[in-house]
Amino acid sequence: MVSQRHLGFDKNFNIKIIPQPKKNQKKKSLFALVNASNLGYYIITPLITGVFLGYIIDKKTGSNFFVILGIIIGGVCSIYNLFRLTK
Repeated sequence: MVSQRHLGFDKNFNIKIIPQPKKNQKKKSLFALVNASNLGYYIITPLITGVFLGYIIDKKTGSNFFVILGIIIGGVCSIYNLFRLTK
């Protein structure tokens, strides 16, 4: 098996050789990368859904109240998703 060198940066941004990460650390970092890539979906999906449903209800009722309510509910759901993700 060929030994691979892993390079990293120290506090002064100098390149140094770091120890090879363990398999468990690789899985944790991959899981964090997947969650970070889905972060935009966790934020924007409830907002778009709230605005879309509010717009549809506003067209049926003839008022402008439900779009604002959809934005507020979508924002609360986005914050809840972020809280649940970090927990």
